[in-house]
Amino acid sequence: MVWACFTGERLGPLIVCDERGIGADEYEDIIYDSLFSLIDDLLEPLEDPETIRIANEPTFLFMQDNAPCHKSTCILECLAENCIPIMDWSPQSPDLNPIENLWIDLKARFHKRFLELFNHLSKSLEARYRYSEVL
Repeated sequence: MVWACFTGERLGPLIVCDERGIGADEYEDIIYDSLFSLIDDLLEPLEDPETIRIANEPTFLFMQDNAPCHKSTCILECLAENCIPIMDWSPQSPDLNPIENLWIDLKARFHKRFLELFNHLSKSLEARYRYSEVL
């Protein structure tokens, strides 16, 4: 399982999570270490005084699905205390999360890098990869 974030202008960190998933405590660590560091980077003063920054604290709207760890009281309080507004996300909504489009790119880049490193796929991996492309 991985966690990732992005803005309209740049990619944030990609965090590889433990195989068995994460709870609210682990998710809070991810928010503090990854989301807040991305926001801090975006709000860092520019070196060029001629450049105007459009992003400021009120321009952020954090989007997350309704996973239990995302909706826990401690996470909602953490985001509220740090003035991070959360987009309303319907519990039964179709998956329209924009990050889903990045997973296709990540998979393609991962596969390309794998081939560069190992030069060939075993028969079982090749069949599995072809099957996953159909999905």
